Amino acid sequence: MIWLIWRRYRLLLGLAAVVLVGLGVWMLWAGHAFDAAVVSSACHDGSSECPIYNGTLSLSVQADVINFLLLFVPCLSGMVFGAPLVAGELERFTNRLVWTQGISRTKWLVVKWCTVGVSLVVGVALLTLIVQWWTGHATERIDTNWIGIGLNGGVLRPLTFPITGFAFSAYTLFAFALGTALGAVLRKTSWAVAGTVVVYTAVSVLVVLFVRPSLAPQFFVDENPVPAAANAPSTASPFDATATPFTAGVIHEIGGSWDLGSGYRYAPGAHVSGPSANVAGQRCQALNTTPYLACLSDHHLQQGEFYLTVNHYWEVQWKESALLVLTAGALLGLTVWSVRRWTA
Repeated sequence: MIWLIWRRYRLLLGLAAVVLVGLGVWMLWAGHAFDAAVVSSACHDGSSECPIYNGTLSLSVQADVINFLLLFVPCLSGMVFGAPLVAGELERFTNRLVWTQGISRTKWLVVKWCTVGVSLVVGVALLTLIVQWWTGHATERIDTNWIGIGLNGGVLRPLTFPITGFAFSAYTLFAFALGTALGAVLRKTSWAVAGTVVVYTAVSVLVVLFVRPSLAPQFFVDENPVPAAANAPSTASPFDATATPFTAGVIHEIGGSWDLGSGYRYAPGAHVSGPSANVAGQRCQALNTTPYLACLSDHHLQQGEFYLTVNHYWEVQWKESALLVLTAGALLGLTVWSVRRWTA
């Protein structure tokens, strides 16, 4: 049965392998070109002659295109391989032939799903080895050499994190499982393809906004330091920058971190009952400058920037990847349930 599935999908898997190899070769070439570009004095003084930015096919433009293509790989796997995996069988009525050969529906689906899904994950995992190197030789070099201290997130920023580490393979598996499940439920390949794009995009946005920031302790930098509650024991984590304004040391600590934005929190050790820190802070913000700072002090509030620091990169990778793999397993269960309810 695996041999038949391989013959059915070998052309598509071969084309996918060619695309992934092509992306890998492109990254290797561009990465070495960055090595030569960043040592040029023209790059360090911001001259327009720097090969990173000069021309429509400059290295920066190529880096943007490569990163966009890499971000699209998981969704594409769901569209091309996941959506028609089950829906295509129903549309062509080939499922009836298989089910009359003494093979159960569950076995037929699981073997098919695992054969194609594992092949995709292995291919993306091999590409990830090059992507990890690529992010260090291209993406981060642009951040460091042109932005300065690289406070836009490095490997943690939303456009880079999903294509590095374990997350790249996990997102690919999730997109493939999503496309398969939608195909089994909707029973139309075209609908499943459209649904994969919409749902995958929505999930990716929700993960960036709500899930990923909560997967590790956040580093906090207080913009207007105020004393913590009197006689209260400190419960600050080792990653808190409590009552510490921006200094060279703090900037070094958060360099390469993902800026989650500004907000409020109650000072560590303060025992406060009432509204959330953001609600209380917004009430203080309605006052002018002097009462505003006094209001913060009276309510034991701190205003500042929240960061997800780069030393939590692998912790977040493991947790987010585990969530995606578990979701893919749940989607496989939904697919099996839907297929078993089909009428032959």
